[in-house]
Amino acid sequence: MIKRTIVFLSLAFVVTLAVVLGTRMSADALAVIVGVILGIVASIPTVFVVVFALTRRQSHLDRLGSASPQPPIVIVNGTEKAQGQPQAALPSPYLHNGNRKWTVIGDEGLDD
Repeated sequence: MIKRTIVFLSLAFVVTLAVVLGTRMSADALAVIVGVILGIVASIPTVFVVVFALTRRQSHLDRLGSASPQPPIVIVNGTEKAQGQPQAALPSPYLHNGNRKWTVIGDEGLDD
């Protein structure tokens, strides 16, 4: 009962406000207001399409997240060596870490 009363009073307020503004405003101002309202209403379907596409993409990415991704490739610029600054001493040009094989590119060392 209270909800119906609140909805009815809100609707009455909006209609009264529209009538008062409609009688006191010029035709150009009314055209601008109607244009803004129709523009907002026209954008609602686009918002739904974008939200649907983003949630679908996110669920697709969540399903793919269980696969192990490829480890990142890190490239270190060799300008420190060219400028004569000390570098970290590496035991060999090939570093082994589990199943990975690391190759230091640009280092003069033994090739297999």
